[in-house]
Amino acid sequence: MNRELLCATLADCLAHPHTADLAAVLQSAHPSDLAGAMHTASDGQVMQLLAEMNAQERADIFVYFPPERQTSLLALLPRHMAVALVEGMAADERADLYHQLDESQRERLLLALNREERDDILRLAAYAEGSTGSATTSDFVACAARYPCASCCWPMMRAASGTSCAGSRYGCGPKAPAPRRLN
Repeated sequence: MNRELLCATLADCLAHPHTADLAAVLQSAHPSDLAGAMHTASDGQVMQLLAEMNAQERADIFVYFPPERQTSLLALLPRHMAVALVEGMAADERADLYHQLDESQRERLLLALNREERDDILRLAAYAEGSTGSATTSDFVACAARYPCASCCWPMMRAASGTSCAGSRYGCGPKAPAPRRLN
C-alpha cells in the first residue's frame, strides 16, 4: 500500500471508526509505514487510532514515532495502556524511551512498571549514550553448548510465535535437527 493510500485509509478510519477496517490496515502495512502515515495527524487523532489497537500493535508502531511524539503520546496514554505499551517494546527501545523523558515522566513510568521491567530499564539506561552497553539488549536466550540452539529456543518460539533466535546462524534453521521438547 503506498503512503498516500495509507494516509487516506487512516483518515477514513478516524472519520468512520470501524475496528475491522483498521485491523485490515494493520495487517497490510508495516509499523514504520503506519507511523509515517500518522505524521501529520494530531496527537488526539493518533491516540484515537492507538486506542483501537491491541498492546503489541501499539508497541510495534510506537517505536517508529519521532522521540518528541513518543514523549507527548506517552503523557496522554492512560496508565494501563502506557504500561502495556512499554512492556511490549524491546528492552533497548524501552531504555531509549526512558532517556527521552523528563524526570517527572520517568518517575511516573517507573512507578507504573513491575520491578523486573523497572530494573531492566534502569540497568540498560545506566550506560552512556553511544557506548557499547547502550546498544545492548536484555532480550536474549543463551543455550548451553551441549544443546542444539533450536531445542533451547523452541519453548520460547512456541510461546511467542514469530520470535527469532540469535543463534540461527549457528544451527537453527532448515537444516537444523527438529526441536525436541524440554521438560
